[in-house]
Amino acid sequence: MEWAKFTSMVHDPARTREELVQILRNVLQKEAADYALSVKEQLDLRFPDWQKPRSRRGGDTPTVVMYRKQVRRFGTATDAFLWLVEQLIQAHPNIFDELETTKRWGIKGSARQWFAKSPEELYYFSSHLADTSAQYRKLSNGWYADVNSSNEQKRNVLGKLFYEVEGKDSDWVFLPVPP
Repeated sequence: MEWAKFTSMVHDPARTREELVQILRNVLQKEAADYALSVKEQLDLRFPDWQKPRSRRGGDTPTVVMYRKQVRRFGTATDAFLWLVEQLIQAHPNIFDELETTKRWGIKGSARQWFAKSPEELYYFSSHLADTSAQYRKLSNGWYADVNSSNEQKRNVLGKLFYEVEGKDSDWVFLPVPP
C-alpha cells in the first residue's frame, strides 16, 4: 500500500484500538518496520495502555517484537523479552554497569530485582527462588534476568529499561499475540 494512503488510514480518528492493533499485526507479519512504527505511534498517542497484555493463565504466549526495524516472532513472551534485552546489551555493552545504582534498582519488584550479577541478588527477599534455574536466565554480559513474571510485568520492565538506556520508548514493540 502506498505510504500516504496507509498513514491516512492509520491517522483516521474513527479507527478503533482493535483495528489499529490488527493493522500492526499485519504489517509486523510482513516485516514492514516503517509501517509498524507509524501504527505504534498512533496507538501510543491514542491508546496509551494498548500494549497492556490481557490476563491469561497457563501456557506459552507467542509474541512479536521489533527493535530498530528488526521484526522477530517468538513462541514465548520470555524468549521475546530476552531477545530485546540482548539487543540492548549488544547496543550498550555495559548497560547495567552504566546505569546509576538507584536507577538500576528502580527496575525491580517488591521481592526481586529484574537484573543482577547473581541469582541470589535477583531474589533478595525470596532466596529460595534462586535455587530454581527456570526462574532466571544468564545474559550474554554475565548478568542474570528474572523471567518468572507476567507479560505485563515484562513489558513494563522493558519500558523502564529502554527509557533509562535510550531515553525513548519509540523504536521497540513487545506484542503478545492472543491465542
